[in-house]
Amino acid sequence: MDYTAASQALGPKRFSVLKTYQSIPEASDLEWSDDFFEGDDGIVAVFDFDYLQIVDFNTQMAFAGLVPTLGSQIEWEAYAQHVAVTVDGIRFVQDKRKSCWGISVCDKGRHSKTVPFDKITDCDIVEPAGAECLCIPRVLMTVNIDTASSGGESRQYELKITGLQDAHRFKQLVWAMKRATRGGGTGAAPAYYQAPQALEMTERANGSSAANALERARSGESNGTVKNLLRDIRTELRENNQLMREMREKEKDQGIEKVQGTGSCKDAAATFEKGEMA
Repeated sequence: MDYTAASQALGPKRFSVLKTYQSIPEASDLEWSDDFFEGDDGIVAVFDFDYLQIVDFNTQMAFAGLVPTLGSQIEWEAYAQHVAVTVDGIRFVQDKRKSCWGISVCDKGRHSKTVPFDKITDCDIVEPAGAECLCIPRVLMTVNIDTASSGGESRQYELKITGLQDAHRFKQLVWAMKRATRGGGTGAAPAYYQAPQALEMTERANGSSAANALERARSGESNGTVKNLLRDIRTELRENNQLMREMREKEKDQGIEKVQGTGSCKDAAATFEKGEMA
């Protein structure tokens, strides 16, 4: 397979974020060419690798004796990489690919890894600087993903992604999704998650009206419509609170009457006892 021709054939960005997730500011204008995840559920955005630059850099490293692979093996490994941000976490896939002599018995199987957002403790970018072997400029961005179970003295990252075209946008979206899944944190959650969360808080108090509003918000209605729904729910909550106050005041008044009635009975009993004694 001519991987260079395949990369050039991708041309301009052909895919964009689904309407369901376009209200996430960090994802709204993202576009990509990689169709590997096309048709998969829960894909928020896919991030393209700079395959040509990866192949070029690793080829130079191989000629310098710093990478133990040559020729087609470098291309096979490079073009097998795919990464996406999903509703659950970061999904990194190394697809089935040729290896060694390129015959079927040497093929490497597909390998995929998903790092959930709630497990991520750090998402760090290492920008290229300097040169390898004094003459090969470092040109590839590296994103290091840490979890609570990774790191330590060995500095083994949970996931290491090298060669993304837009590593900074990838990092921004990862942190935005992490904040959204935990419902807050150091920053505000994306708007796509804020409306359902607010509606869920009022659903118990307002019954079916809140449930219907939540369903309508999740179906992708405009922000203006969601605001109107939230305003209606707030009005209903205020009315419910007023009814609760009136009920508490009524119960308090009834309690006072009971106490007064009990006092009258005691007075009558005392008077009766005095009469008998007389």
